[in-house]
Amino acid sequence: MFKKTVYLSSFPVGQPKLFDLDESNAWLAELLSELNEEMTAEEVASLDEKFFLCFEGEGLRTTTGKLEDHVKIQGKISTVYATRCINTGKPMVDSLELEVKFVVIDDELITRYGYEEQTTIFIDDSEFELYSTKDNRFDIKEIIHEFLWLNKDQYPTTLTDTDSN
Repeated sequence: MFKKTVYLSSFPVGQPKLFDLDESNAWLAELLSELNEEMTAEEVASLDEKFFLCFEGEGLRTTTGKLEDHVKIQGKISTVYATRCINTGKPMVDSLELEVKFVVIDDELITRYGYEEQTTIFIDDSEFELYSTKDNRFDIKEIIHEFLWLNKDQYPTTLTDTDSN
């Protein structure tokens, strides 16, 4: 299980670390609560829905190649949460499923290779979001928070195409 702060050295080199987390994990519960925060408890209850946030995938630490010691995390986030329709102001249910791919490398390597302005990097013919660490640790909650807020619908609506005709 991942705690909010993860250490690169907690990943055994060359051995994939599989994970399947949900809101029973404290930091994922905090993120789900934040997704639902604009709703009152009564509004959430009125939606009669099971709200959840899951993060599953694989982490792999590698100590070879140009990036030297780094961790790649690939996975999927799935969530169903309460929000408010921008047209009616009424409570509604929204969902999100997205692929998560990021790599964490030492800040010194980012400087050495001139990656300071880069937000993504290609590894193994695939693009990953790029994050750094100065002290062998990273805040996975903040990284997942960023993925969620960059991808969630900022203008949710209950109207469908047929409703607007």
